[in-house]
Order: sequence, then C-alpha cells, then structure tokens
Amino acid sequence: MKLYPAILFIFLSTLCQAQKQANNWYFGNKAGLNFNGANPVAIGTGQLNNQEGCSGFSDPHTGQLLFYTEGDTVWNRNNQVMPNGHWLGGCYSSTQGALAVPRPGSTSQYYIFTVGAWAGMDTSEGSFKLNLLDMTLDGGLGDVTVKNQTVLTPVCEKLTATLDCNGVDYWVVVHKWNSSDFYSYKLTNAGLSSTPVISAIGSFHTDTTGGNGFEAIGAMKISPDGKKIALVTHTNFSRMELFDFDNSTGIISNAVIDSNYSFTGNTGLYGLSFSPDNSKLYVSIVGNGTQSIGNVPSEILQYDLSSGVASTIIASRTQIHSSTTDRIGNLQLCTNGKIYVAKASSPKLDVIVNPNNNGLGCTYVANGIQQGNSQGQHFSSFGLPNFVELYNTPTEFKLTYNGCGGTYTVSVLDTVIPLPVTVLWNFGDPASGANNSSNLFHPTHTFSTLGTYTITLTINAGCMNFNYTSQIDMTDSFQVDYGPDLIVCTGNSVQLNNSYNYGLNYVWTPASNLSCTNCPDPVASPIDTITYIVSIDDGPGCHDEDTITINLLSGVVGMVVPDTSICPGNSVQLIASGGVNYSWVNEPTLSAWNISNPIATPTSNTTYEVIVSIPGCTPDTVSVTVDVLSFPAIDAGPDLTILTGNSALIEATSDGASWIWNPGYGLDDSTILQPTASPTTTTTYTITADNGLGCLAVDSVVVFVNPGELPLLFFPNAFTPNGDGNNDLFDYFNFGFEKVWLRIYNRWGQLIYETDLPHDGWDGMVDDALPAAMGVYVYYAIATSSSRNFTQTYKGNFTLIR
Repeated sequence: MKLYPAILFIFLSTLCQAQKQANNWYFGNKAGLNFNGANPVAIGTGQLNNQEGCSGFSDPHTGQLLFYTEGDTVWNRNNQVMPNGHWLGGCYSSTQGALAVPRPGSTSQYYIFTVGAWAGMDTSEGSFKLNLLDMTLDGGLGDVTVKNQTVLTPVCEKLTATLDCNGVDYWVVVHKWNSSDFYSYKLTNAGLSSTPVISAIGSFHTDTTGGNGFEAIGAMKISPDGKKIALVTHTNFSRMELFDFDNSTGIISNAVIDSNYSFTGNTGLYGLSFSPDNSKLYVSIVGNGTQSIGNVPSEILQYDLSSGVASTIIASRTQIHSSTTDRIGNLQLCTNGKIYVAKASSPKLDVIVNPNNNGLGCTYVANGIQQGNSQGQHFSSFGLPNFVELYNTPTEFKLTYNGCGGTYTVSVLDTVIPLPVTVLWNFGDPASGANNSSNLFHPTHTFSTLGTYTITLTINAGCMNFNYTSQIDMTDSFQVDYGPDLIVCTGNSVQLNNSYNYGLNYVWTPASNLSCTNCPDPVASPIDTITYIVSIDDGPGCHDEDTITINLLSGVVGMVVPDTSICPGNSVQLIASGGVNYSWVNEPTLSAWNISNPIATPTSNTTYEVIVSIPGCTPDTVSVTVDVLSFPAIDAGPDLTILTGNSALIEATSDGASWIWNPGYGLDDSTILQPTASPTTTTTYTITADNGLGCLAVDSVVVFVNPGELPLLFFPNAFTPNGDGNNDLFDYFNFGFEKVWLRIYNRWGQLIYETDLPHDGWDGMVDDALPAAMGVYVYYAIATSSSRNFTQTYKGNFTLIR
C-alpha cells in the first residue's frame, strides 16, 4: 500500500474551531439534550440539579462532552464530580451562575467563571469568581487547578463573553452591583487581565424593593457577531438595555433602553437571546404561572434591531408568545440556529424555529422538544446552559486547479470564522499574469506549466489578517491507491481496485496468478503470500506506483486481550485481532458488537465471546472475562461535638485496604481509619476508602466545635427529604439554648414553616401534604438562654435537594 504525501496546509488553529462545543446541554432537574445529530436527543444520565444558571463544554470537533457545571460543582464526561470540583463560587439560584471559556492558545485548559445570587444581599456571596480546569488530569477526565478566586464583588447575576476581534482572545463581561458600570475583562493565554475596561453607561443597578436583591436577577448576552450586548433586569426595576460592544477594545456604548414595563412581586424580565444573524433580540417575562398571587402572564417578546435607531427598535417590540400557566425562564441560542425556551418544572422546552424572521414569522412552537418524562424526572427549571455564542456558519475556502489525470478541488480552509471577511489568493504562478490572483472564496486556476506551486490565501478578519500557505505538486495530484493489504485463505481469489479511476497505462509485476497484467482491476488467485507492484502512466510527467500485499492464510487464529477486572460503573476496552470481521456475543453491555475493539460496561462478572472471521476461512472463537469488583464498605461514624481545645476519636469503620481523610488538618493521621480530630472550628471530614484495586467509596463526618463560652446553634447548608433516612429533616444543632423559635421562608419571601419545639425539624413539605420545590430557602431563628440572660438571632440560606 502506498502512503502518498498530502497537500500541506499551514494555518492558525484558533480560527479552525468547529462549532460543537455547545452541543451537550445539562440543566434543571438532571435534564439534558444532545445536539450532535440531525435532531436533539434527551440525555438522562446528568447529575446537575439546580434552578437557574449552568454551563458546560464539549470537544469543538467531535461534540464529545468534556464537563458541565452549575457554578458550584463541576462534573466530568462520566457524570462524576471532579476530584477538586466542589465550591467553585457560583450559586444554584443565579441567572447566569456559570460560564465555561477555553483558555486562549490551549486545547486542554478551560476557565469556569461564576457569579453569585442576588448580588450577595441574601447570605450567599455575590462575587465574580475564576476557576481553571486542566483536562489532562485525572486520566484525561479533568480536574480543577485554580479555584474560587474572587475577581470583583459585588456583581449582578449577569455573566457573558465573546471572542476578541483577533479571533484568539476573549472578552468576559459582568455588571457591577450598586453601579452603572460594565466590567470587560480581556482573557488571553496569560490569564484574565487585572485591569478591566469599565464602561459607565445605562441604568444604575441597585436594590429598590427592601433588601432582597431581586433587581440583580436577569440575563446579559453578547450577539454572535460580537458587536452588541444586551441585558434585562427584574421585578419593578424591569427594563431592556441594548448597547454597542467593541470587541477590539471591550468598550460598551450607545444605550438603547426600554423601561416601559411594570411588574409586582417576583415577576418581570428574566432571559434573552440574540438571533443567529444578530438582527433580532428576544426577551422573556417570568409570570406567576398557576400561582394564585397576581395575574402576570409569561411572555416572549421580540425586538427588531435592523434599523439601528433607538426609537424604532423600542417601537418594534412585538409579543411572540404568552402563557398564563407556564413560568418561562431563560432563552438560549443553539448551534442548529434555533432558540430554546426554559419553563419551570416542565418536561418540555419551547422552541423558536426561525429566530431571524420578523414577528410571528419566527415560528414559536410551545412544548417543541421533550427532555423529561411523566414521572417528574429530567425537568427543566428557569435556567439553560450559558455559552460563548460563536455560531457563525462554517465557511470553506476552496481551490479548483488542473493536474495530472484531470481537474481537482482542494479545501484550503474549512472553519467557523466571524463574517464578513475579505480574501486574496496568490497562486504562485506569475506566468499566468492577471490570473495569478483572485478575491473569490472558491476560485479556479489553470497553472501555466506542470510543477510545484506555493499558494497563499490572505483573510482580512476584523482587526487582524491571517495567511494560509499550501503547496501543490501537479504531479503528486496524480494518485494511485489500491487500499490496505489484504488477507485471503487458501483457494480463494480477490479483485484489486484502484480508488482513483484515471490512468491510461497499467503494468503489474510480478505477473503470476493475475487474471491480467495491463488492466486496472485484475483478479488475484495467489498460492502463497505475495506483494504486487502496479505502475500507472497518464502522459508526460504523470506517473505513480502503489504496492499491495496479499497475505495467504490456511485458517483463522483469533486473539483477544487477557482477562481483566474493573470497578462498578467503569468501562474497559476489549481488543480482538487476527481477522477481518468480528462478532461479539453478550453484546448488551458492549458499545458495539461488530467491531474489533468495543467498550464493555458490565454490571457483574461477564465472559465475552467473539467470533473472528475472514471471508472464505473457517472462523475462530475466543473469549475474555471481565470481573466487576466491589466497592469497599465505608462508614465515617456519627457526627461529633467537642469543646475548643479538646479532641475526639472518629469512629469510622471500613473493609478497605487504605484510607485518606480530607482535609487533613486537625487530624493526628489522615491515612488511618480512626484518627483523632482536634479542629479549632467546626469541620466536615471526608474519608475515601480504597479496596486496594482502585475502587473508591466516600463518606463524611462533621466535628462540631463549641467555644464553651456562650450557647451556639449550627445549621446545615442542605438537606435531602427523600425518605432514605439520611438528612430527611432540616434541623439545627443546639449547644446550650433553652428555647429556639425557627421560621423558614421560600425565595419569594413567603413563610412556609415555623416551630418553637425542640428538634421539630422541617420535613420539606408545605401545607402538610405537598413536597416543596427543590431550591434555596432562608431560615430565621431566635434562640434564648434565660440562665445566661442571652439571646441570639440566626439567619442564612440552605438548599433543598431531591
């Protein structure tokens, strides 16, 4: 088989991104969609469970998932939390709580930027934070190397980014709270600039409704071409604000503000999205849905931006959709050119099919795609994934030219590149005179003589020019390829075929056992392993050769990898050899049954058989056994309470071979099963047990530290009322108070539970019968100690997880 040289193309890899980086969506209550195929497919394996903002990133070329996050935790492509993947600084209940951005100049590192909720006016931190992932760690599954670094505080729930005009770097934009300032941060290979570009323009974003910070709610996005930026604000401060964005400087200018909105309660503008062609802006109104309070419908509105005139843009506001039952959330543009609309507690998303069209011509389809089921699983909430929207149409730059054997077309560049651009070709053929250049995307050139030419394509894109160089060998374009070497069994024949159907004169050597020696497709009937050489001519200077070996076998001898073992839930690749065709038995737990190297994911010890065959030969059957090991048992023991300065033995039990505690501080030995703990503050210790074969199990224990001077209350930050006997009640830990009065409120400020009885925790039900929705809640407690004449008030938030 001949390995002929390919045409060499040298170009900047940063512009040659495909557009599959946003093809996997994980959002809401373990909902997910995959957009790699012709139609989106529901994903049921995701672990993300939150109310609002989230993000993720997939391989730009293949669309394979890399990671996803809701701003606080990051999961890898196997839906497992990365080893250092907790506490990234975001919040379950932030409109755009997370945004994944690749590190410029790197193919393995990614930033996760996060913003908190309500500008920090609840008990969460309303900061803009930075995290860095390295996908080469943890065996290629990735891990966090830089975590929870505060960049700016406080900020609104707004976070967006776009490419710099140089096509390499990025601009990351947030909005300061208690301010009219936009902060544009330049992101380069060196990191995030410490000197942001600040644009003081538009409305002053601050609290106007009594301290809840709801005005920080609402999305902000940059148009796909990087030229516009828009945001919406919430509640009685609702307004749409549109600006010009300069993606060469980061400066924001020319405000267009529509403040003609009026809302009460926790309703108002929430989400938005530009159309793919940047001519339309869609915004969403979160209504009351089926709630009895108020009478505000959920709506989708469209603005036509094509005029560029502020008054005309505002006057173009058109209602596209209205619902008195759904609570519509955020909008997100997809790589397929459609805009998807989130709906709280719904198994379906709405779809704007033709968002470039005016008015109702955009084709709004309610319940247009299903990602959940009737059992209440995989539902959406208010949020959809937040992406850097680089959904330009792929552009191909091709050259058609004359060569040996005919006319050829080669693709010099096939990429996603922000349009418009101008091009200039130089064909390296000055003898062709004025025909030596062209400004077409797909020119045709007839070279003046046979030879080797260096062609140059110059692209003027935004604020930079890019040069792409390739070499074309006129004679090398005449190619012959008879494919890979062949295997046949004794007594059989095989026909030899050229992949390219041109050439005038064929000569085969040796001539033995061929049906003809001067034809393009002879039949070979070898009696032993043999290598044939074919020589082809097609006129002066046009000549090529290829070789092909036919291996003669007396029978098939199949081979397969040795027996192996894996941990539960893991996979292993099986590799068979010795044949042409492979057929695996017990295929339900294999990724494919008719290839040589499928991925096996057994749930119990399994023996896989594979039939190895070659056409015309007696097949062979071989097998490999995959044993599924057990996770080690692990129990970190009961929670403990100590006074400051004291110690306690952690009474963990496990059948593992080794252990590691994290964090290690405050422990006399972090590698033994039952260390002595002496923390100075209340600490959660997590133990990881290893069975000695790489299978890990995890549990945790809390060591509460009481200073001993005054009574204290401790509150958990989450609970899971699912009836499994673990963390089913939200309750406090009381150290010395004689009376505690506890109240619990939902995010909208409504009282949903109160008690003054000891250890009368909340079971996650409202109205004594209905399960409360998953999300963030607020506790308020007044604790008294009459013996110490001491009263203390406690306030904070916690998360209900189902």
